[in-house]
Amino acid sequence: MRAIDAVLAHRKSLGTLFLDVPEWLIDGKPMRIFYQSITLAERERLAQYDGPEVDAAILMLKAMDQQGQPLFDLNDMLQMKVAGDGGVISRVALVLASSPTLEQAAKNSLATAS
Repeated sequence: MRAIDAVLAHRKSLGTLFLDVPEWLIDGKPMRIFYQSITLAERERLAQYDGPEVDAAILMLKAMDQQGQPLFDLNDMLQMKVAGDGGVISRVALVLASSPTLEQAAKNSLATAS
């Protein structure tokens, strides 16, 4: 096995993860955001954003529904910037942009989602 194969296999092993956001309710339940670990190419794309704007951009780029469709678009990102709770948006963005350990991924993966 080549070294790059181990790098790629690791990301694949993480699968699709999810995060429940208790502050954002849909039908009385916390919003469940699905996401995959962030790549260097995605980090590079996010470099165009300044300051706290990057948090909204992370949500736009990474947050998906269970079918893998984006939850937010550019208009949503702009609305988040002016009217969303910055603390919650920052907390969610931090999770979506962080690399989970294998143990975290095993506990919080699509395979275990209900």
